[in-house]
Amino acid sequence: MWFLGEAIWAGYTLILNVEIPYPSVADVFWLGGYVPFFVALYLYVKTFGSALSRKTLAIFSTITVVSAILVSAALIAPTTQAETDLVTMVVDLTYPVLDLVLLSVSILGLLVFVKGNLKIMGPD
Repeated sequence: MWFLGEAIWAGYTLILNVEIPYPSVADVFWLGGYVPFFVALYLYVKTFGSALSRKTLAIFSTITVVSAILVSAALIAPTTQAETDLVTMVVDLTYPVLDLVLLSVSILGLLVFVKGNLKIMGPD
């Protein structure tokens, strides 16, 4: 999906001579690329999630909520005050929100290995 987004953007800039194609069809593919990435990270965390303690999950959830509030507070005012159309405003907010979602799930995936709670499973 991200490759298609890059290819379309390159087509806009190199073939059609559109200087800054934003938002464009390329953004649909770039935003769509977050879905399989998130699903893969979610399935990974779900598989190894039993290694995470409730305390770790509580701390992680608190940090994620605080981060989401800070990012939202930093982005909402400048984005809504800019004199752009609704589509541009939504795309402007969607990228950082989806990045934060991926970052959160990625960090959760890394926390699985922090305390070494996973046991090596082999043949009996």
